[in-house]
Amino acid sequence: ELARKSGSTKIVSSDQYEFYSVWYHSAIRSIIDMYPDFTDFEMLGTLVSPPITASEAKKSVTLLERLGLIFKDADGKYHVGDKTISTGTYEKALAIANFQRETMKLAQEALDRVPKTERDISTMTLGISGEALEKIQVLLQETRRKIAEIASADPGSDRVFQLNMQLFPLSKGLTGIQGHK
Repeated sequence: ELARKSGSTKIVSSDQYEFYSVWYHSAIRSIIDMYPDFTDFEMLGTLVSPPITASEAKKSVTLLERLGLIFKDADGKYHVGDKTISTGTYEKALAIANFQRETMKLAQEALDRVPKTERDISTMTLGISGEALEKIQVLLQETRRKIAEIASADPGSDRVFQLNMQLFPLSKGLTGIQGHK
């Protein structure tokens, strides 16, 4: 069961972290949201990019259903319980870190696999203070929330995208070092 609701985003409870064990569970969940009457698991696996096997697709659907992240209606069509989900405060869990590693690897592979017109990958190297870091973190949090709102409200969803945002230090703090301004 999902732990709690945060706005229109459901928070994934710690016992559902198996969802984050491999990257394609989230892709399968999103595909099912857009295409609830898929015909077979092999076809479902080919819709994922890079593709997964029919067996992996079936195991993913079984997991999603067991975790309550998707359900079958009376007509046998699958549906997602909540359009948007989040890890909430559990973001430090090992499963989440592994999921993030997998999606970062996919982003790296996308540089060669996905045409530039279908991706947006950019980098910035910044010199900032602790105060600026806090402001940027708040801005990134607000941006993620707004992007989730746009995606949730999109009636024409026809494709799954992964959006990663990374901000991490490339140097140690220089405060207190002689010659630092």
